[in-house]
Amino acid sequence: MDTTDRTLSEELSLLFREDVTISDVTSQQRGDTQIAVANMSYWKLDENQRHYKQTVLVLRDSHLKVPDFILQSRSSGNFFNVLTQLLGPRPLEFRDSPKFQTNYLLSGPTEIAIRAFFTKHVRDFFEEATEWTIRGTESCLILCHQNKIYKERERENFTAQGLQVLTLLQEAEERLDRQPEIRRQATLEELNRSTNQLGGIAGMMLEEQLKRLAIKRADLEAYLHSTPPRQPPPALTRQLYSDQFKFLFVGLGFLIFGIVVGTVLLLTMKDNSKLVAVTFTATVPTIGLSLLLASLRFHLRTSRTLCAGRVATGSIRDIKSTTSSVNGQHKFHIFVQYELDGTTHDTKFNAYGFEVDFAKNLLSRGEPTRFLIDPKDANHVICVDTLRVTEDP
Repeated sequence: MDTTDRTLSEELSLLFREDVTISDVTSQQRGDTQIAVANMSYWKLDENQRHYKQTVLVLRDSHLKVPDFILQSRSSGNFFNVLTQLLGPRPLEFRDSPKFQTNYLLSGPTEIAIRAFFTKHVRDFFEEATEWTIRGTESCLILCHQNKIYKERERENFTAQGLQVLTLLQEAEERLDRQPEIRRQATLEELNRSTNQLGGIAGMMLEEQLKRLAIKRADLEAYLHSTPPRQPPPALTRQLYSDQFKFLFVGLGFLIFGIVVGTVLLLTMKDNSKLVAVTFTATVPTIGLSLLLASLRFHLRTSRTLCAGRVATGSIRDIKSTTSSVNGQHKFHIFVQYELDGTTHDTKFNAYGFEVDFAKNLLSRGEPTRFLIDPKDANHVICVDTLRVTEDP
C-alpha cells in the first residue's frame, strides 16, 4: 500500500472507527475537487462478526465546510439497518418532509447547522435518490451505496452520481455561508449530548444506562479542583471501570474453571490421555491468570491516578488506528503532549468508541486538553476531556 492509500485508509478508519482496509484505489483532480474511489472493507467485531464491503467515493474540496453528519439510507432493509434504527443516534425529524424521513436517517451533533444545511431543496432531492449513505466532515464527503461493490466499468457512473450530490451540497453550503451566526463545528458539550441520545425503543432504554455512566460537569470540575488525595465521583469510577470489570470476572472464571476441571481431568484420565489434561490445566488457568493480573494492574494504576494524579494541560497531537478491538470496539492510539513542572512529555493512551470522536474534535479545533497524570508513571494519563459528561445540574 503506497503513502496515499495508507493515508486514505487511516482517514476512513478514524471516520468509521474501525480497522478499514482499502483496495482498487483510483484518484483524480477536477478543479478544486479531489476525487478518490476505493473498495473499502472492515469487520465489525461484535457478537455477529459482520463484514462490510462497499465502494466509496471520497470527495475533498478546500472551499467546502460542512457540519459533521451521517445520512443513512433505510432502503437496504436488512436486519443490521433495523438495529441501527433501534440503537443508533437519534435521527433528526422534518415534519415537512415525511418521505425524506421514510427514506433516510440523518444525525449529527450540531442540529441547528445540519437543519440549515439540509434545506427543503436538498431533502426533496434525496426523496427521489434513496440509496445513498453519506458522511460529511469539514471539507470532505464520503459517499457509498451500502454494501455495494462497483466494478471498474460501473465506477464512472457512480462517480458522476456522486458529483451531482456534491454540487447539490456545495449550493447548500453556500446558502449556509450566508448565515454566519450558525456554528458548524461541534463543541464537546454537543458531542456529549449527541452520544447520550439514542433512537428507537431500545435506544431509550440504553439512554438511561448511558446517563448513569456520564459524570455531571459540576461534579467533574469540583473533583479536578480538589486537593489530592481526591475522592472520585461514583459516576467517574463507573465510567472508567465499567468494561474492565468484565475482564476481572472472566479472568477469575477461567482461572477457577481451569484449575478445577484440570484437576479432575488429571485424576480421572488414563496415562495415554494425560497429555490432554496437562495441556488444558496449563493453558486455561494461565489465560485466566493473565486476564486477572492485567485487570488488577489497570485498576491499581487507574485508582492511583484518580486519587493522587496531578492535573496537566496539553494537547492531542495525532490519532492512529490499531489492528485490535476490545468488546466489539476498535482501539485507537491517541498521541498527546503535555507540560508538567517545566518538562514536556509525549505519550499516548488507548481510546474506543465515543472517546475517539471527542479526541478528533479536540485535535481539529486545537483545543487545550486536560489530563490526569499518574504520580508514579508520567506516561500513564487519563484524558479528562474525552470523558462522557452531562450538563445536567
